[in-house]
Formats: sequence, structure tokens, C-alpha cells
Amino acid sequence: MASSKILVVVKLPTTDTHLRNELFERLLDISEHARDNEPGTLKYAILIPREDDGRTAWVIEEYTDQKAYDTHMASQEVTDINQWFNTVPIFNQSNLPVLRNLSHLPDAELTRPDIAHHKDPHAIYTEVPKSEESSPSPLATGTHQAKRVTDAAKEQEPGTFIHAIFKDLEDDGWYGALEAYESEKYHLDVHENGEAAAKMRMDMGATAVKHKLKLVGGYLYK
Repeated sequence: MASSKILVVVKLPTTDTHLRNELFERLLDISEHARDNEPGTLKYAILIPREDDGRTAWVIEEYTDQKAYDTHMASQEVTDINQWFNTVPIFNQSNLPVLRNLSHLPDAELTRPDIAHHKDPHAIYTEVPKSEESSPSPLATGTHQAKRVTDAAKEQEPGTFIHAIFKDLEDDGWYGALEAYESEKYHLDVHENGEAAAKMRMDMGATAVKHKLKLVGGYLYK
């Protein structure tokens, strides 16, 4: 059964560190409002690259359904930040923000409540673009492998806090994954050594691009 949840991932390449810091303050206001007033906003996390360039920010948002997303977008805090974007030179025209609207593959999502109490989860966002060598994507042939790796995480990996596979709602053939672990060591020593995870890496192929991210504000579970 298809999930009604919507995951939104936004990459925000700002023009300088000062403006990124101001952006963080505004995003934190949004996350606090969402946590306290929007029951349908399940995640609103602010992240930076583990190898930080001082300019890039990421936002990961999850909503129960389209209505929850629309409610969030209509909030005063979101209206205010969109107006602010038009008043400061925060983005370079040659390197604009990238936003993706994603949908969970059926039976391929896990979020443990434990992550709410973990100060520094090892987060990974993986992009799996269309591949000319494998069309359609192996992930499109069925969700069995995605379900297997998620089931393995649920049953055998208590340190795997998030493991979910997505398809893009607007770009057919594009897939992605969101993962979070108690540490990088746990990810490498436990999860990556699992048979299901090894098969999933093969399915994702050589075109997969991984982004290692650090949580700096907001929440990944409530």
C-alpha cells in the first residue's frame, strides 16, 4: 500500500557564512513552530555537510500527507522566510537551491523514536538518479529488496534510527534514501556488513551520490 507521507529535501547553497547563520535562525523558528503547532509535520531537521564548507545548509521535512504539507507552507514563519529570501543576496543564480518532493516506497521506511534523544546521529542522504545503463532503475522493478533491507534494520539493528527509500514525485526514475545511525562506526561495522544492505548498494549502482550530514537543529522524530 502506498504511503501518504511526503518527504521534502532541500539543499540550500548560500553565498556566505553570515547569511547561512541568519538562515539557521529563521529555520529554527520554523522548526519550533512546526514541533509545537503542526502535528502533521513529523520531521523538520536542519543539517550541514559533515565536511562543512561554511555555506551549505540542508533541510529535511516529512509530512503525514498533502494537507499537513499545505498547512505548514501556509504558516506565517514560512511566509516570512520566503519574503526574506527576496530581500538579501543569499543565493547565487548559478547555484540555486534544489528541492525534491519524495514519496516512501511501500514497506521501506523506519524511524525509531530513539533518534529524538540522540544529539549527533550519523545522517546520510543518498541520491540515485536515472541511469542510462540500467533503465528502469533496479529499485523500480519492485520494492522487495528495499523492504528486505528495512526489515533487517528493524529486526537486527537497534542503532539504525532511520532507514527509508523514496521515489521522486516529479522526476520519474529518480530514487533516494535517508539513513541515520547512532554513529558512523555503527553504520560501517554493522549496517553495511549486512547481506541486505550489500544487495541494496548494488541496486543503487555507481550513479548513487551520498551526502553525509550533521544535525544542527530541528528534529527527526516527534
